[in-house]
Amino acid sequence: MKIPISDWRPTERQIKLKSPKISKLDFNTLNELSQKVISGIKKEDKNILVDVRASVSESVGEIETSVGFKNKEEVNSFTFSASGELVSEGDILQIGDLHFWRDFTFDENKFIKELVEKFHWSKKVVNANSGKYTLMLAPDVLAEILDFVINSLSAQSLYKKVSKFEGKLNQKVADSRFNLLDDPTIDYASHSTLYDDEGFLAETLPLIENGVLKNFYNNLKTAEKLKAKPVGRGFGIPATPSTTNLIIKEGDKTKAQIIKGIKKGILVESVIGGGQDSPYAGDFTLNIHLGFLIENGEIVGRVKNLLFSGNIFEILLNNLGEIASDTQWLGGSAQIPYVSLENINVTGSK
Repeated sequence: MKIPISDWRPTERQIKLKSPKISKLDFNTLNELSQKVISGIKKEDKNILVDVRASVSESVGEIETSVGFKNKEEVNSFTFSASGELVSEGDILQIGDLHFWRDFTFDENKFIKELVEKFHWSKKVVNANSGKYTLMLAPDVLAEILDFVINSLSAQSLYKKVSKFEGKLNQKVADSRFNLLDDPTIDYASHSTLYDDEGFLAETLPLIENGVLKNFYNNLKTAEKLKAKPVGRGFGIPATPSTTNLIIKEGDKTKAQIIKGIKKGILVESVIGGGQDSPYAGDFTLNIHLGFLIENGEIVGRVKNLLFSGNIFEILLNNLGEIASDTQWLGGSAQIPYVSLENINVTGSK
C-alpha cells in the first residue's frame, strides 16, 4: 500500500516542551537543593555516603522531509539523581533514585522521604525461603520485564513474525484491568512531540485496552509492508518503529494499602542481572538487588540472595494482583505504577 503525501497532516495542537521555570535555574539554586537532599538522607544515618547530581539542559530539534515538511521543537529538562552507600561488616547497601522532567516540579521532601524509608527498612536483614510469593514490583522493575511486551507490540517484530502477539489483534492478551497506551501529547514529558521523524502526526495510541490488544506501533516502512495506517511512530535515522511516552493506567489502591493486604510477599525495589533466551519470548530471571520481606501486611526487613522468574506474557494474563495508584515517571517517558503479582517463583541465589 502506497502512503499518500496527504497523510502528512498539519495540526493546531500545542505541547509544552520548554519550561520557563527550568530556564531560570542557576548554579546556586541547584547547589542548595543538592545540599538539602544530602543532609536529609544523612539524618537517617550519618555514615551513609551520599552522591547527588543536578543538571539542566536545553536543545533544539529540527526535521525536514523530502516532500517539504518541516518541524522545529525547542526543549529543556531538569535532572536530579541521588545515591547512597552504607557499608557495614559483610554488607554493602546501595540505594538511589532519579528524577527527570521537562518542567521544574521536583519535590525534594518527597524524594528524601522515599530514599530514607528504604534505608530504614534495610537496617534489618531477614531470611526468606524459596517458594511462591506475592511480589510488589516498583515501577522501574516492572518496566524492565515489560520490555518483552513492548518489543512484541512493534510492527517490525510483527512483520518479522517474532511477535508473541501475532494474530491476536482485538483479542485478550492481559488481565482486563491492564491498560497500556502510548501518548506523545503530554506536556513536558521527555518523548512528547507533534510529529515523528517521518513527518506524520503523532497522536495518542492505545496498545492494550482492558486487556485487549488494540494496536501495534509502526513507522512508514512497516506500515506499508503490513498494509496498515501510519501512526506517527517512526523515529531515528533511519526511522524505525519507536514508542513515545508509555502509560500504564493506575489503579484505585495505594501501594501502602496493597502491602497491607499481602500475607507473604516481597517488595522488589530494584534488580540486577537477569537472563533471557530472546527479547520476544517473555521468559526472565532477575536477581533482587533491593527487596523487602512482607509478612501479614508489614515490611519486616531486607532480603538478600534471592531471584525471581517467570514469563511476563503469562503473568499479565493470569497472575496480576493489584495495580496501585502510586505511579512514577521513569526517565520522563514512561508513567508506571507499582503492581503486585501473585504466585511468582522465588529462589535463593548463590
